[in-house]
Amino acid sequence: MTMRKQNGSPEKIQQALDLLNEAAHEKRAELYQSLEGQYDELMKALSEITESIKEKATDVKKKAEVTIHSGQKKIEDSVIDAAEKMEEKVHQKPWAFLGAVAVSAFVIGAVLSRKK
Repeated sequence: MTMRKQNGSPEKIQQALDLLNEAAHEKRAELYQSLEGQYDELMKALSEITESIKEKATDVKKKAEVTIHSGQKKIEDSVIDAAEKMEEKVHQKPWAFLGAVAVSAFVIGAVLSRKK
């Protein structure tokens, strides 16, 4: 390979550099416009997704509140039914329950009064 010496005047080199610089500025402006448009589209999409997530979260919260309230109501009803049944049985056989309470009190007293 042989190396050729290229003679270029400083003016031509400067013109070439100026031309390259101008092209770079134009491409930079195009790139910024393109990125700005893409950024705006991305922000719009994120905003829509965020709104959708908020709506879904609100729906889930409402459903959870309904479910919890329903569960609480069922538990309350079960406790009330159990208390009513217990009261009915106590009225049917009061001496049996009185005896059970006395034996329970005696056992608890014996356990608590033991010395360690």
